[in-house]
Amino acid sequence: MKEFIPEPAESTLVDGSFQIDIETIIEQIFGDLGGIASRSDIAEALKEVAPSYKDARIKTFVPIFLRRDAIQRLQSELSHHQGAKTPELENAA
Repeated sequence: MKEFIPEPAESTLVDGSFQIDIETIIEQIFGDLGGIASRSDIAEALKEVAPSYKDARIKTFVPIFLRRDAIQRLQSELSHHQGAKTPELENAA
């Protein structure tokens, strides 16, 4: 019988029976932003926007919305702190 090994709490967001792999989203955002935001900053942004979708009735699109909201937050913060324009995404969700 295969042994069940739970994922570390830092790599997933769990809401009942719905689980989101935030490591995958972090890597996508890191690539989208061309590495100008650290992975820890991206993870923090995801943790800040995630509560907005806690009660979402349809969970299918939550990862897309999390990615979009985290990117917007990071772009806003980076442009504010650095006074520079952050890269625009061609196909942002």
